[in-house]
Formats: sequence, structure tokens, C-alpha cells
Amino acid sequence: MINFVNHPIAKNALAKLRNKNTELKEYREYSKILTYLIAVEASKKFPTRDIKTNTPFEEVISEVFDFDIILLPILRAGLSMVDSFLEIFPEARIGYVGVRRNEDTLQPEEYYYKIPEVYENTIVIILEPMIATGGTICQTLGRLQLDNINNVVITSIICAPEGFERILSEFPLIDMTTAALDRELNSKGYIIPGLGDAGDRYTGI
Repeated sequence: MINFVNHPIAKNALAKLRNKNTELKEYREYSKILTYLIAVEASKKFPTRDIKTNTPFEEVISEVFDFDIILLPILRAGLSMVDSFLEIFPEARIGYVGVRRNEDTLQPEEYYYKIPEVYENTIVIILEPMIATGGTICQTLGRLQLDNINNVVITSIICAPEGFERILSEFPLIDMTTAALDRELNSKGYIIPGLGDAGDRYTGI
């Protein structure tokens, strides 16, 4: 299942990120805004539980989070999404996964993986600004499954249809949230129309 962030603020922020003339400071600001909205959309079905709350006037029944969160940014671009998620989930724990392409086999290979202890009520949120072929995400999902971690949500800023189709073909029940499903991958594997290299533009490299 794929969920889209369909809000004027999100559309404006994405337009700023796509613009090749958007400078570093502004790019970071709009990346943070858009990621915040992605976090809100991705979490709208997360479970809550009722508690009793004493207001200044009376006792009421309120709803609070009933889950544990682990943020799992894919290095390095995924780090750009962490701060916005922490504004909503300040108690979230953070893991890290690093995947790179083997230049001989052209297949994704894990070079780093570290994740906090997962509990029965843990939701793992993968943070990956750009999903192109889907290889990195599928590699990460497969690695999580080896650890019997199945309550996983994918979040991205943009996604290519090729990557989306691959992910759903291998993991048909996965939940994804993105701001845009772009047109295609070009012959070099870049997302079109895209926004360039999210990691480079965020870090200024």
C-alpha cells in the first residue's frame, strides 16, 4: 500500500526541493518541512490507547501512543529525515543501515547494520529520501526479516515507479508513504524528473 502526502505545504516544499537553484540553507529548511508532513501521514494509522487525564476541571479519557518507534535511516541520505521524525516522536530510538552497490555484480550489499532491541509493539520506520530501483529498500527489508522484524513502514520524499513496483512485488503487504511517485528512471538509474542527489544537496557536497 502506498500513501501520498497530498497537502499544499508539501507540494510547495517539494517544488523547492526539485528546483536546481534552491540553495543549501533553503533546501534543508524545505526538506525538514516536507519530512515532517511525511511523518504525520505515515503515522496516521499507528495504534493508540485510552488513558485517564486530569484537566484543570475534570477527569477525561485521552488517547496516547501505544507503540515503540525505531527510526532506521539508510546511510547517508536518510539522516536528513531523522530530525523531523524526532520532533513528532522524541522518544524514538535510532538504528542505522548502510547499503552500497557492488560494482562487479551491480547488486546492493550491506556494509553496516545496527538496530536497537525490538519489542512486541515496535514499529520500524525506514527513512530513505529517494527510492530509485528499490534494491536498497528490498535489501533492508530482507535483512529485517532475518531478525524477525516485520512491523515496518517505508518513508520517502520521492519514489520511481520501478522501485515501487519491485518493492510491492517482493513485499506486497508493506506500507509506504511518499510525497511523489515520479515518472521513471533514466538509462543511468536517476529518478526523472527527480530532484538530483538528495544526500549531496542536503550536505552540500
